[in-house]
Amino acid sequence: MVMMMDAVSQRVAEKLAAFDSKQDPALLHAALEMIEAAECAAADDASARPAMLGRWLGVLAALERNIDAQWDEQQLPTSGAPLPPTHGVVYPSGETDPETIADALARASYEQALQASRDYARHYGIQFQLRRIDDDAMLAVARLLAERYSAAPADRQEFADLLAASALSEPRQARLRAFLPGAAPAR
Repeated sequence: MVMMMDAVSQRVAEKLAAFDSKQDPALLHAALEMIEAAECAAADDASARPAMLGRWLGVLAALERNIDAQWDEQQLPTSGAPLPPTHGVVYPSGETDPETIADALARASYEQALQASRDYARHYGIQFQLRRIDDDAMLAVARLLAERYSAAPADRQEFADLLAASALSEPRQARLRAFLPGAAPAR
């Protein structure tokens, strides 16, 4: 099934590509808003169904590319970093201004540790958001399939073609197949 990309799908794809490079969840949220607005506008248009599902599959593919499977929600970020060992100097608790550390090597090490702490906090926040967006997107696809697809062979084929053209992993595809009306329950 070869489909021309409509204007909404093109703008959604651009937002998803920008998210891939910038890792800014606001770009994903903007894509979701576009998708939801397009769905509302095409509520009575049966021919819009493949484009609707294709957009959601694109969001799920972007989520799969960006969700860190090794991320652990229990590994909370911390503020600051451990201070370097000192020789008689007592630094206040909390984040200390690196410029107050006289030893250049210790200061550089501390600055690297602070940056690593900030980077991990950002990564943690993004991963936390992506998992919530993923849950919402899966529910949206389940809703779309329940409302706009049936167990009819033509519907099943359209769904299968869109799924096959997606960049989704087989486990994700299997989860989505279970949402299709008339599908066998997932094991």
